[in-house]
Amino acid sequence: MSKKSFSEWLEGKLMEWMVASGKLRTRGEFARWLRIHPATLSSWLNGTRNPSSKHLYAVAAKLGHEVFEYAELEIFDEDLESVIVNWYRLSELQKKNIKNLAVPLMEEK
Repeated sequence: MSKKSFSEWLEGKLMEWMVASGKLRTRGEFARWLRIHPATLSSWLNGTRNPSSKHLYAVAAKLGHEVFEYAELEIFDEDLESVIVNWYRLSELQKKNIKNLAVPLMEEK
């Protein structure tokens, strides 16, 4: 059995999301929940576009790390990946503290 394509995997996740919600939902609602544009979701589902790494981290925050396997992208840094995947779960204060730590480091270059 061959591995699913990204679009097949995402279609399965859409169906799981609908079942978990207990009612019929639209692709547009799924896109908003993923924090992506509905047209972007549509292009991924029909296989005309592949997601960028920026989008994948947002999707991983909602659907899990396996998104990287199906998109065939490497996770370049596990610590950074952990911050990105969990970014939406952080409080505004936690986000601000992370930014305050990172900005001086970027200015040192």
